[in-house]
Amino acid sequence: MRGLSSFLSLPSALSALVAVLALQAAAAPVAANTILTPANFKDTIANGVWFVEHFSPYCPHCRHFAPTWDTLVQHYASELDPGVSLAQVDCSLNGDLCADNGIKGYPQLNLYKDGQFVKTYRKDRELNLLVEFLDGYAEQTGSPDELAIVIPPTDTPAADTAAVPESDPVPASSAAAEADGAVAPTSTLPPAVRVQTPQGRSNANPKGEVVALTPATFDAFRAQGPMFVKFYAPWCGHCKKLAPTWVQLARHEQGVMNVAEVNCEENKALCAREKVEMFPVIKFYAGGVVTDYAGGRGYQQLVAFADKAGKPSMVPVSAEELAAHVAEEPVVYLFLHKGTDQDALDTVAQESQSLFGNPRVFTSTDASLFAHYGLPPAAPWALVAFADGDAAPVATFAPSYGSSSTQTAGVAAWLQAHRLPSALELSKDTFAGVMRAPQKPLVVLAAVPAGQEEEVRQRVVELGKKWRAKRKYAGGDGEVEGQGQRDVVFAWMKFEEGEKWLKGMYGLKPGAEAGVVITDHSKMLYYDVDMSGDKLALQSAVLFPVIDAVMEGALPPKHSENRIERFIRFLNDQMIALEFAVVHHPYWTALFGLGFVVFLVSMLRRLFNEDLGHPRDYHRLGKEGRLD
Repeated sequence: MRGLSSFLSLPSALSALVAVLALQAAAAPVAANTILTPANFKDTIANGVWFVEHFSPYCPHCRHFAPTWDTLVQHYASELDPGVSLAQVDCSLNGDLCADNGIKGYPQLNLYKDGQFVKTYRKDRELNLLVEFLDGYAEQTGSPDELAIVIPPTDTPAADTAAVPESDPVPASSAAAEADGAVAPTSTLPPAVRVQTPQGRSNANPKGEVVALTPATFDAFRAQGPMFVKFYAPWCGHCKKLAPTWVQLARHEQGVMNVAEVNCEENKALCAREKVEMFPVIKFYAGGVVTDYAGGRGYQQLVAFADKAGKPSMVPVSAEELAAHVAEEPVVYLFLHKGTDQDALDTVAQESQSLFGNPRVFTSTDASLFAHYGLPPAAPWALVAFADGDAAPVATFAPSYGSSSTQTAGVAAWLQAHRLPSALELSKDTFAGVMRAPQKPLVVLAAVPAGQEEEVRQRVVELGKKWRAKRKYAGGDGEVEGQGQRDVVFAWMKFEEGEKWLKGMYGLKPGAEAGVVITDHSKMLYYDVDMSGDKLALQSAVLFPVIDAVMEGALPPKHSENRIERFIRFLNDQMIALEFAVVHHPYWTALFGLGFVVFLVSMLRRLFNEDLGHPRDYHRLGKEGRLD
């Protein structure tokens, strides 16, 4: 409505023309697409197979279809020799051309071969169905030998080796399998395409394929090293769209990282154990830590994440370089060691892989740093955490005095517990890392009104630092933060970006001041008032006593879900637990079920006997033959 009112208030015909052109530009297709006009239509489609969308930027169905079309264009642009070209005709600008092509409605998808009309696509405009349709008509122009990636001899210098394009082609058979509703569990490279594994890469994912996992193979495969796993259901539309991209990702990660998938229709208990509640779910496993992937599902986004996760988990650093990193980065970890404890080094390296480089883990053997940070000189190694640009550590982890140097239990939990700064912006990129963090923190969340971003950010950051100082030096005795205390994270979110979620979950509405809640997202609980019933505000005198009361259980919470949602969640949890018990403890479950049935039958018999009476009671009381 805002755009319409602005258009109606334009003062001149020239302004109206400018507005129309702006709207046209906003609806324009992606640059990778071929745009056809009456001047180039016949010459462009004269050779080869062409799939042409006839659309109008004012058509709601066209705008809804636009993301799928863009994905389709990217899919075939990544092929070495796709055998089909894609193009568009804007019928709002080229009405005569669309009329000549027999266009009856928008969007209309026509297939042409060597300049001649073949047919109109009339199935659902789903990506997997479109890929299946086009693969059936695609005609590759090159021979298999021309498409092959030749691997140089092993004595060829690494700099001269042929590189695989970043966007590897997707086998047509995999895309076709998606159309049948079955996600192919594995994929094989075309015989002519051979991939060179770069020097120095690990033996992970040696074939560049997606590995289908089952309960019998999951744990053993996980033990091989970091892995990226997709949990899916064959009937899930989003899963079908993701499947070709997942195959591409596996090929890109050949020799670097294992890429796998689990069919949750066939392995329900495994998916329940891994806490899969929707489809598709992507998880990253490294060491003993599991992290939900919450980024985009596009090929480039998945590759960026996988490449970051696959980088070396620890980087050597000097004392001077460390000081610069601490001052510039929100959180920094330092692993101090004496170079003699390989077991501890391997453990920290493995566990830190789950951090994906955020925060970064630096290593040093500088003995002076042990004394500088107040660590026992006899300690064989130690982990130190820095946050918020503070040169003083916020937490340390080291083997207890007199214990074995290989005492590494708890490293994974410690790395996860201290990975967040005192305050940060809550966005789609940071949401999972904060609200679903393994340590299940309390989150003090401020909903920022428009125009107050910088002011609220500064206040939230200051509150986060004050809280950390309060926790670290409770009572002024200088004792380091104790174990068992719940983590608290301070965050802010732009109201305009999370309006629907903020309203639905916490009842926050736009206003002149930032709305504040303390949320326990792991339990779907929140607090928006203090002990006196007043609304929370961004003041330490208001928030800190409330946080203490929440931790002590002295303040009643509110539910982020209504009663029906909570009841459904409860039933779902019970069904998952029951299914897990049936699969893993079938005999005990059967025995328990049989006992429950016997108990239920005995109770029902007793109830009916008390209500109707037993025949021998009639004889004893002299009531035989009576109607009452």
